[in-house]
Amino acid sequence: AAIDHGHARITSLLYAHGTTCGIRMYAMQHRIDVVAEMLKIDPSRADDVLPGAWKGAHNEDAAYDIMRLATRYGARFESAGSWELRWTLTKYPKVFRLLVEYGADPNQPLLGIAGDMPRRYEGQERMVQLIGTLLEEFGADANCHDEEGLTPLALASREGHALIADCLLSHGAATHTDAPDWAQPAALAASNGHENLARR
Repeated sequence: AAIDHGHARITSLLYAHGTTCGIRMYAMQHRIDVVAEMLKIDPSRADDVLPGAWKGAHNEDAAYDIMRLATRYGARFESAGSWELRWTLTKYPKVFRLLVEYGADPNQPLLGIAGDMPRRYEGQERMVQLIGTLLEEFGADANCHDEEGLTPLALASREGHALIADCLLSHGAATHTDAPDWAQPAALAASNGHENLARR
């Protein structure tokens, strides 16, 4: 927290008393020097390098170098979650491409973005752009589903994201799935007050 908020004196004091941060925190801050030393001491931590977000000034090259370093120590990203992947895709697409090359599942950020809040992406238009990239460039499945059986179209319909729904439909998203009735796209749109979307 001290590092994240730029409290240099508190950070120094905590370090002086033996505190350290996890490897993801140093990656988040683009500290490849610290990440490299930590991996040299314990290569088994390579899978833990990918941060949940990237902080500080935009520096895709530094982030790419950090994740490339992790792959040299054997990092794989099959278990990377939606949060880490969608924010990497949003901020550092070159890094995201590397993650997919080493096992990241493009369906995870697809599901995460489809039902998310537009303000996090500067509007639905940007969300549609990201979803199109996942579907067309990275082979994401428009009919993938989460643990509840919700597809990207169902998630977008629940939130009333008409532009996203149109994008998914144009890429072959099914309007009816094997999920329970309540989890069907039209049912979720209707139950959340998006009647116009429910009728599509």
